[in-house]
Amino acid sequence: DAGPALAATAAAPPARGARGPMSPDAALDIARLRRLLALSRRLNSEHSLDRLLDDVIDAAIEMIDAERGFLLLRPAPGAPLEVVVARNFAAGALDDAAGKVSRSIAEQAATTGEPVITVDAGVDERFGDAASVASLRLRSVLAVPLRQKGKVTGCIYVDHRLRGGAFDDDAARLALELGDIAAVAIENARLTADLRRRQDEVDGLNARLAAELADRDAELTRVRAELPGRTALRGRYAEIIGEAPAMVAMLATLDRAARTALPVVVVGESGTGKELVARALHHHGDRKDRPFVAVNCSAVPEPLLESELFGHVRGSFTGADRDRRGLFEVADGGTLFLDEVADTTPAMQAKLLRVVQDGVVRRVGDERGRQVDVRLVVATQHPLAELVAAGRFREDLRFRLEVIAVAVPPLRERLEDVPLLVDHILDRLADKLGGAARPQLTRAALRALGHHAWPGNVRELENALARACALGGPIIDVEDLPDAVAQSRWLPPAQTGPGADLTLKPALEALERAYVDAAMGRTGGNQTVAARLLGLSRFGLQKKLKRIAEGE
Repeated sequence: DAGPALAATAAAPPARGARGPMSPDAALDIARLRRLLALSRRLNSEHSLDRLLDDVIDAAIEMIDAERGFLLLRPAPGAPLEVVVARNFAAGALDDAAGKVSRSIAEQAATTGEPVITVDAGVDERFGDAASVASLRLRSVLAVPLRQKGKVTGCIYVDHRLRGGAFDDDAARLALELGDIAAVAIENARLTADLRRRQDEVDGLNARLAAELADRDAELTRVRAELPGRTALRGRYAEIIGEAPAMVAMLATLDRAARTALPVVVVGESGTGKELVARALHHHGDRKDRPFVAVNCSAVPEPLLESELFGHVRGSFTGADRDRRGLFEVADGGTLFLDEVADTTPAMQAKLLRVVQDGVVRRVGDERGRQVDVRLVVATQHPLAELVAAGRFREDLRFRLEVIAVAVPPLRERLEDVPLLVDHILDRLADKLGGAARPQLTRAALRALGHHAWPGNVRELENALARACALGGPIIDVEDLPDAVAQSRWLPPAQTGPGADLTLKPALEALERAYVDAAMGRTGGNQTVAARLLGLSRFGLQKKLKRIAEGE
């Protein structure tokens, strides 16, 4: 008989895990939770802030059964709330939204961080002094804060003008939960928009920088093609960078001098590369397979310089424990380069004169002479004729040494070579940086380098670029350059003596004429390159040339 068993089963308690019938309130809570989760997913997948704000208010109107909805945000801490979205129950936008909201109710919700609900605003004593409530004839109003990381960023404001008691505590809880979800979604959308904007800025900067670098490379190619060339030279002289007319003229003299064994005087300011010129003379001459020996006369104390140049025999002075060849003997058959020869004493100059005349050296402490075949190249910062006139150099030694003079132009007289030198120096620095990417210069940085007088010449340029590479990034801009270079606006010295004419207009015209003449001279009359050097268009330079010609 199954009856007792069925009765026992019916009387038994529900099995573990079995669920009884769901209460209506629980069912409503679950339904609300599902709607909020679905809304959260939808809002957080929307990256357009405008569409997101519309979705928030449309959801608030639909879920709370309101007639109208408004989203107010605070643009900055302490600033008044601003209406950013106003919608009706038909998901349409409202006109004149700012005039349809009670600021008192909205600010109270945003200030307290708690929901504000009124079943009939017109008779609610809390808002008796609020003119907006009376003028708008508001009835049911619900305002909840947008809370995000402990801060209130705005509020959701819904109302119903025709029905009193339209919103209750359940509606307030639902609106508050919706507001918390909306606050996070709005912040995420703002961050996404800010990241996108910054990425667009970076992309734009990269594009402009790439365009500048491309223009610079194209300009460099044009300058190389348009400047007077070095094709007539016998040697390539790849180690000497420069295509300015002054450099081409210097290389032409160097090229002719390299074919001989005659003594050469290299004249140039500090940092112009006098030793580089001396090495080029040696390596492009018939002695290239023989030694090249260099010594800086100013760096060796006078008592040691004689032994350094001519050698010594054992016992000739304290510490001379063995015979030693001097640099003249070491360089036999090759080239001896004496840098800063003008810093030698008259006694040393007399000894040099004997060697140049006879080709015979005597070691210190030795009476026997030794024949040497040495090509002598000397360097000085000032012309030997000036040093002779100042009593600092023997005239007879000058005539023996200055058979050929090579003048190395200072960098300020060949500024059109700066881009070529920069390329060469950056290539060398990239090798020293151990495989790091070769730094690049912006057009503004290159322009700044071209407007500096470079008192230290190429050496100063090398140091400026080395500093920029060490302290800057892969892109070198003006602020990465030394202040003396970045702020330089070099001009030739002005004539401002007691008798000088200080009228500004003719002085400016003369200065402009001098700059135009200098640019045309440096570029061999090439208007395209001269215009680029002056920072003008070719048409602009032609206008200035015409005006100067008419003025003459």
